[in-house]
Amino acid sequence: GDNLDREYFYCYSPPLKKRLLDEGERYICVGINERNKRKFWLFKNTPKLNEVMDEWRREKAKLRRD
Repeated sequence: GDNLDREYFYCYSPPLKKRLLDEGERYICVGINERNKRKFWLFKNTPKLNEVMDEWRREKAKLRRD
C-alpha cells in the first residue's frame, strides 16, 4: 500500500473491519462521520494493515472479474 503517510485508517466496511480483526488488528475507536452519519472504525495504519488491505483489494478485484 502507498498510504502509510496517513497515520490512521478510517474503515467504513463491516466485512473489512471483521477481516482486520481476524488478522489481529485492533481498532482504536468507533465513530460516526458527521457529514454522512456513517459508522466507522478507526485503525492505526501499520504495514500489516496495509498488507491485509492489499489482499482485500485483490480479492475484491478478482470477484469483479469472475
